[in-house]
Amino acid sequence: MSKIFVDTIESKTSGNTFASPALAFMAQKTDVNTYSTQGNITFNRTLLANNAWDGTTFTAPRAGIYRFFVNGHHNSLSAAALETAIMVNNTAIVYAYSLNTTSTRVRVFNELIYELALNDTVNFYLSGGDVYAGNASGVTCGGQYLGSSSWVE
Repeated sequence: MSKIFVDTIESKTSGNTFASPALAFMAQKTDVNTYSTQGNITFNRTLLANNAWDGTTFTAPRAGIYRFFVNGHHNSLSAAALETAIMVNNTAIVYAYSLNTTSTRVRVFNELIYELALNDTVNFYLSGGDVYAGNASGVTCGGQYLGSSSWVE
């Protein structure tokens, strides 16, 4: 038999306890400055956030299981590769890599489900190529808390 454990949460209106709160963020880089330097990507437009996200780094406000993603497409029409990574505590955990052609702008997508400890950090990293940073189709990232790793025994 399995047991499910949920943090105690009180309803704002009824006082009942029932579910864990949403902890999520989503951001875009829309400032039209092509990102071509290897390093952490700084996002200038936050669509959904809490205070654990500062535009570049997510710092886990609680231990547990999280889901993260980053996606974007090549800015140039060069044949160079595009490579992005999701970093946890400055270590690449998952990469997305694609070779480009001179007639397309390849899109890459990374997704990670990972157990974080309190105050672990997550960054979205450009490791090769250049990524488009304009309007709503620029590079996008996000994350959400899925729950405690002790929910199911």
